[in-house]
Amino acid sequence: MKILSKHFGELEIQEDHIITFPKGLIGLENNKRYVLIEFEENSMVYWLQSIEDPDLCFIVTNPYTFKPDYVLDVYEDDLKLIEMENEEDVMVLVILNVSLETKNITANLLGPLVINTKKNLGVQAVSKVPEYTTKYDITNKG
Repeated sequence: MKILSKHFGELEIQEDHIITFPKGLIGLENNKRYVLIEFEENSMVYWLQSIEDPDLCFIVTNPYTFKPDYVLDVYEDDLKLIEMENEEDVMVLVILNVSLETKNITANLLGPLVINTKKNLGVQAVSKVPEYTTKYDITNKG
């Protein structure tokens, strides 16, 4: 299947790589289908490209790479939405924000992306950990 991306042009993707977010992402409920694109080979950073909107793309990474003590504590309804049965089938990602002016990189620990890799279902959950923020500075943490 071919999709368009503002950043990558026309891409050939396999349909079984499409991740469906039944509720969309927070604030972007109309965009439900995405694909992960490796930033570069063996990188821990990915692009999360919308299938429906060529302009919509996020930089994402595994939070455990810079915060090994990250705790995934989300609402049970979110896990039901992605039909989670085994923790081994779950991939956790967070959206990164890169400031070109300050050169800072922040991560949204409050709204992790939880993906059932067996069923390609995802949800942007809301963390129940009160100290997590949408702008956790990772610039000098890993």
